[in-house]
Amino acid sequence: MDQDIQAIIDQATANENAENAASTALAALFVKLQAAIAAAPSISATDRATLQAKVAEMAGSASALAAAIVANTPAA
Repeated sequence: MDQDIQAIIDQATANENAENAASTALAALFVKLQAAIAAAPSISATDRATLQAKVAEMAGSASALAAAIVANTPAA
């Protein structure tokens, strides 16, 4: 195989791995934050609202990452 083509394939694989790792990390953090909110019934209403806003922000971030991956992945 041509070296340039192999370099593109290698870079695409590296990008996919990085994107998958980022998406997985965001999802895991999102789940942990949701669990922390559920497990802490004694936190103040202000802190609960702050945490819930962060959960919503993270959900949006994960969705944006997924959309960017789809939008920037060339069709086969």
